[in-house]
Amino acid sequence: MRYHVIRTAYTVGWSVIREGAARAVRRHPTKWQAVAHGKSLAEKNRGCLYVHLANGLVENRLSYALDATPST
Repeated sequence: MRYHVIRTAYTVGWSVIREGAARAVRRHPTKWQAVAHGKSLAEKNRGCLYVHLANGLVENRLSYALDATPST
């Protein structure tokens, strides 16, 4: 599952959204709080978190998916 932390356009703050969803999972007053919440969701669901800058560009990508290829 992919999650995104984006700047909320119509209110002050940051939102955590699940890719493909019409609504935010949760809104937060600070980016730090939104990233912390997004990390916990991505870890729990073995997904990825994309953290965006205020202008919409991707700042960081964090992956918590299980590696499909075993290490040797």
